[in-house]
Amino acid sequence: MIASSFTKGRADVHCGSFITTDSEFSFGVNGKTLHDGFELNRQDKVKIIADYQRSTKAPYYIQACSFNDHNCCECEKCFRTIVELIAENADPSDFGFQINGSLTEHWRRIIYRDIALWGVKKEKYYYYDYACERMKRNYDIIQDKEFADWFLNFDFNKAKRQGLIRHYRDKFLSVLRCKNLL
Repeated sequence: MIASSFTKGRADVHCGSFITTDSEFSFGVNGKTLHDGFELNRQDKVKIIADYQRSTKAPYYIQACSFNDHNCCECEKCFRTIVELIAENADPSDFGFQINGSLTEHWRRIIYRDIALWGVKKEKYYYYDYACERMKRNYDIIQDKEFADWFLNFDFNKAKRQGLIRHYRDKFLSVLRCKNLL
């Protein structure tokens, strides 16, 4: 069984893991591949995990980070998963996301430093819109209202523009070297 990467109805997504390709794989002589959860968007999948963790009352580690063997709590994918957990009124620390202090202050600092490298438009369209919708629906029960308020009012496009300006200003010479212009 392969957990689906994207959602039914999103034919505009091109990825190595998609229902049309995954169903062509087989393992062993009679093994078949089931592209599990394709009918659910990512936020729906996070809700299932959060509900399960609440029912068991035990930590449930999620390996979200694509870059490390643990959740770095500094990349876009860790951020995205934490946002989705908060939208379900779940405590990210119950899922392997260890952040000391305020989530809001932590992510403000990380985003200020790194947003130039994040694919904001794509992520907002594919993931954050679902999280915003759920966060608004669950707002009354969300414990970390400071984070929810910050996220719901955060202007990703403006932050991305400002981040790119800082990135090119601070790394001007190294960018020129990378492009073989020096």
